[in-house]
Amino acid sequence: MRSSSFWFVPPIAVDTVKPADPRFTQSPLAFIDTELVAYSAAIQPCAVRASTANSKSVFTMNRAILVTLSTCSLAVLLTLPSVALSQGQSTSADEQAIQASATAYQSAFNQGDSQKLANLWMEDGELIDQTGHLLKGRKALADAFKKFFEEHKGATIKITVQSIEFPHPNTAVEIGTTQSQSPGADASIGGHYSAIHIKKDGQWFLQRVNEGPELPPSNYEHLKELEWLIGSWVDDTNGHDQAGAEKTPVVHTTCRWSVNRNFLIRNFTATLNGQVTATGVQHIGWYAPTQQIRSWTFDSRGHIIASMWQKSGDSWKIVTKEALQDGEIVRGDETLTRKDNNTQVWTVNLQTADGKSQKTDVVVRRVQPEHLSHKTK
Repeated sequence: MRSSSFWFVPPIAVDTVKPADPRFTQSPLAFIDTELVAYSAAIQPCAVRASTANSKSVFTMNRAILVTLSTCSLAVLLTLPSVALSQGQSTSADEQAIQASATAYQSAFNQGDSQKLANLWMEDGELIDQTGHLLKGRKALADAFKKFFEEHKGATIKITVQSIEFPHPNTAVEIGTTQSQSPGADASIGGHYSAIHIKKDGQWFLQRVNEGPELPPSNYEHLKELEWLIGSWVDDTNGHDQAGAEKTPVVHTTCRWSVNRNFLIRNFTATLNGQVTATGVQHIGWYAPTQQIRSWTFDSRGHIIASMWQKSGDSWKIVTKEALQDGEIVRGDETLTRKDNNTQVWTVNLQTADGKSQKTDVVVRRVQPEHLSHKTK
C-alpha cells in the first residue's frame, strides 16, 4: 500500500507510462534526484539581514541605554502582543479574547498610553529584551513606556502573529514578528517575540514576553495562500466493517509554520484499529530557481515524495513522483480543494496496471480546539 501525499489508497502498479506533463520529461529517478537537490538547497540557512536603521534612530541598540533604562529599550517595542491572527487558525472564544486584547494594546501604543499598555500584563508580568535585561511588574512597565512616549512621540508598531498554542488550560503561547518605526528614522526595525498569556478571572493577561533580533528573510508572501492548512486535521471518513473494525487507516495531520515561515511543516500519523501503520513529515516551501511551490515528503516506510504545486482557481494542482524503498517509482496527480475553513478535499488520480485512471476522493476535517488535549494548532 502506498500514499499520495498522506492519503492512503489501494495498491497500484509501478508507473511505466511515459508522463505527458512536460515537467516530467526527464527520467523518474532523475526527477527524484533533482527534487532532493532542490530540497537540500531550499533548507540551507538564510543569512541574517543587517539592520539598515540610521544611527540616529531611537531604536538603535545601545546596551548602556538598555541596562540603565535611561530610555525605553527596543525590547519594549518589539515584544508586544499580536493584532493579526493568521488565516485558518481557530476562532475560539479564547483566541478571540487574546485578539481583542492585542487590538487594544496596539491602539494604546499608537496613542502613547503607557498605563493602558501596562495593564495588559499581570501584576508581576515580565518583559525580557534580547540582551537579557528584565522589566518586572506593571509599574516598571508603565514607567518605561511613559518615559519612551515622552521622548519619542509618534512611534508605531506593526505586529504579525506566526502561531498561537494552548499547551495547558488557561495558558497560551504566542509567537510572532514585529516592525517598529520612529518618526525621523530612516527605516523600521524588525524583531521577533514569544509571549505567554495567562487567563485569570476570565481575562487574558501577558505573563512573560521575550524578544529577539530580526529573523532571516521569509517566504511567507509566497506561501500565505496555504496558511489555512495550519491546524490539526483528521481523515476518518472511510468507515468500518460489520464488526466495527476500521476498513482503511485513519490519518491525523498537524500543520505549522517553521520558525521564519519559510516552510509549512505537516506531520502525519496513520493508524488502523489503534495501531500505527505509518508516520511522516512534509515540508512545503517556495523554490526560487523555478518560482514555484514545491513539497518534499518523507515517511517511516522509507518512501520519498517530491511534488510541484500550482494554483488553479479555488484549488491546487499537485503533480507527484514517489520513490519507494525498493527504488520503484509511482506517479500521481492530486487536486486539493478548500471546501470551507474546516474541510479540505483531496482528489487523487493514479494510473492502474491496465491503463485505466483510478480516482479517490478524501475528505479531511479540522479538529476543533475543544477536542485537542494539548494545542489548537
